[in-house]
Amino acid sequence: MMMKDAKCRPRRTAAVILILFMSMGTLTAISPTSEADETGAARTVMLELITATWCLGCPYADEAADMLSVDFGPERLSVLQYHISRLDPFNTTETYIRGEAYNRGETGLPAAWIDGTEGVHSVQNPTTDFFYGLFENKINDRLNDPSPIEIFLSLTELSGNLTVSASFQEVASIALNPTVTRYALYENSVVHDSKVYNYVVRDIEERVFDETNLPYNEDVWFQLDGGWDSSNMGVVVFVQVGDNADIIQSANAVIGPKPTVAVTTDIDGEEITSTTRIEGTASGNVDTIEIRIDDQLYETAEGRYSWYFDLDPNQLADGNHDLEVRAYSDSIVYSDSVEMTFSSIGQTDDLVLYLLIIIIIVVVVIVAAVAAKRSKGKEREE
Repeated sequence: MMMKDAKCRPRRTAAVILILFMSMGTLTAISPTSEADETGAARTVMLELITATWCLGCPYADEAADMLSVDFGPERLSVLQYHISRLDPFNTTETYIRGEAYNRGETGLPAAWIDGTEGVHSVQNPTTDFFYGLFENKINDRLNDPSPIEIFLSLTELSGNLTVSASFQEVASIALNPTVTRYALYENSVVHDSKVYNYVVRDIEERVFDETNLPYNEDVWFQLDGGWDSSNMGVVVFVQVGDNADIIQSANAVIGPKPTVAVTTDIDGEEITSTTRIEGTASGNVDTIEIRIDDQLYETAEGRYSWYFDLDPNQLADGNHDLEVRAYSDSIVYSDSVEMTFSSIGQTDDLVLYLLIIIIIVVVVIVAAVAAKRSKGKEREE
């Protein structure tokens, strides 16, 4: 597989000519380094869908949310689906209350909110691509806004009881006044009428957000129903200003066992100058191996339990790059990521280089011929 940089790689024609003509000195391409944002923590955006199994337009929004959860990954996006209709088999009192808090009755279905404020309502002739693009733009806008808090989660299941341990830390001044922390238990891969639903909210617990006591830890407990598949379940925690206002941060974790991934080709700290095959292994419930360079979208490697991808420096700007590898299971569970940093120096296209060399040789021959001709002319004059 060939990795592509989001920006076009600058041509180095001028640099090649200079290198061929100069006998001393070097030219170095320098990539700017990004500094950590001191105004807050990286945001995990919250996408809340209000949906129903009987809603004709809802499957398109549901599918778009599923796709976005994979493309953005759990570190950048949390997703929940509230089934609020009394006729819906996934309806609960808690999900109905959440739908009403967002004025669902005035908006119709499907409806969605991004971080509690950016609303998307029912549209005519909806498509998956339409909802994907709409959600994606709003999510990207929110990702550019750092959060003043960080949330760390761990889940422990024992005999049908789930303990959610959350840690809240303040990393920047909190301008808003968050009042509530919501813990939502959800299930993936739930089948109804031959359709698969993900992020189906099964239960919600609420706690008062203690802004005056940061940092602090908190435990919340859920009783797991025997009809639920705990290996396909997870929890989303989000801190919100009231019922239908700004969500300032979210976090998510899964109950089911994570797959594992390992990289056997160690390029950490290495300089890559030609196409290099990166190989590795994975174990557990593995559907695909996903790789990403810098902030690009994830791409899929070849293979699963034994995998590889080809890293081509010609598709990257010169300088340092971050490589991330993770395993993904079909129950929407990700492994811990393996991360490396490498530098790339791409090679100019061979054809271009050959043409430049030919041109230079021709120029040198012409100059030499002219010089020789002039020299002979002077000898005749003498």
